[in-house]
Amino acid sequence: MFSDCTFNIISSIGSLGTVAAFFLLFFQNRKQNKKNKVELVMKLYSDFFNNPNFQLIFEIIEQDDVRKVEQDLLSVINGKVLENGAKEVYLSNYMNYFNALGLLTKDKVIDKAKIMEMFGYQLKTTFSNICLREYMKDYGFEKIKLILPKSFFFYGTLENSIDRNKIQEIELIAQFLVDKEKCKLSGYQLVDIVDKNDDRVYKGLVPSKEKENSVEGSLVEIKESANWFNLFKVLDNYENIETLYVRKIIQVNETDNYVWTYMKKIT
Repeated sequence: MFSDCTFNIISSIGSLGTVAAFFLLFFQNRKQNKKNKVELVMKLYSDFFNNPNFQLIFEIIEQDDVRKVEQDLLSVINGKVLENGAKEVYLSNYMNYFNALGLLTKDKVIDKAKIMEMFGYQLKTTFSNICLREYMKDYGFEKIKLILPKSFFFYGTLENSIDRNKIQEIELIAQFLVDKEKCKLSGYQLVDIVDKNDDRVYKGLVPSKEKENSVEGSLVEIKESANWFNLFKVLDNYENIETLYVRKIIQVNETDNYVWTYMKKIT
C-alpha cells in the first residue's frame, strides 16, 4: 500500500515524477489493492489537469482554427515562446507524460480503458493533429501509441480490404489495414454530406438522438509495422479531413473498446 509519505514525495517531484514513481512502486509492490489503484488514478488525473504548463500546450491544440494550431505548434517546436508562455520544453513534457502512461498500460499498472475515461478528449484532440503525430515519431514518443486505439471503425468504401486495394489514393497504406470483424455501431446514424466543390454526396457518421439507431460497418486493425504518421496522413487526405470529415476516437457500444473513425464535420 502506498503511504502518505510516498504521496508527499511524489507531489513534490511533479507530474512526470509521479508517473515514474508509481511505475517504480508498482514493481516493488505487485499486491497493491483496489484502494491503491483508485489513488493512482486520482493522482494521475490531478497532476495532469493541475499542471499549468500542460494546459498552455492544450490551449494551443484546442483552437478551432486548424491552420493556427499548426502554425503555433511549429513555432513552439522550433524554439519560439508563444504569447501565452508555451514553449518547447512544455510540449516535450506533455508528450512524455502520455508516453509514460503508455508504459503504465503496457505493464498493466492501469487499464487502457481507464486512461481513455480520464484523458479521452485530450488524446483524440492531440493525436488527431498531424503535426503532433510527426513530433511523436521524430522525438521517440512511440509508446503513446499504446494508449491510442489500434483499430478503425470504417463504413462505406474503406470497409473491406478488397475495396481498399482498388482505391489509388490509399494503395500505399492499404497493406497496413487488416479486416477484423463486422460491427453494428449503436447510437449513431449516417447523414448526407454535400461536397460544395463538385456537388457530390457522401455519407457521414454522426451521433444519433435515438439510441436504437445503428450503423453497419467493420472494425479494421492497424498492423504493428505501420508508420502511423504516413497512415493517417494518407487516410486524412482521402477523407478530406477538416473539410468534409473529422477523425475522432469513439467508444464501441459502451464496451472497453475504442476506435478511430471518420465523422461528419460539424460546421
